Amino acid sequence: ADLGFFDREPREIDGAEVVPRALAVRLFQEKLSFDEPDVVLLRVTARRGERTVGYEMIDLYDPRTGLSAMMRTTGFPIAEIAYMLGAGEITARGVLPQEECVPHQEFIARLVSHGLKLERTVSE
Repeated sequence: ADLGFFDREPREIDGAEVVPRALAVRLFQEKLSFDEPDVVLLRVTARRGERTVGYEMIDLYDPRTGLSAMMRTTGFPIAEIAYMLGAGEITARGVLPQEECVPHQEFIARLVSHGLKLERTVSE
């Protein structure tokens, strides 16, 4: 359900005009901003039969760009998938698991080009 927290139309509350979206943004900035740089750890392990493939990524706040690790590890993948869709590199349509429709080697190469470091391990 749409609760209206991000509506752009002003509402009158106790005699004051409030834009829900502006209020939500301000509260998120105040309540979800931290003085400490963040770290993201991602670990994925997949098994099929005797073979195990794993990926690990550790990402840190980037002081050069001012991007948090969470911004980098969520924003870069979304941007690359959007680009791949627009460029026709992903042709599947509908609600599909990413692992079934995104060309994974190209996707990972693009993440690496943004400075995300993924380590792959394989054991048999």
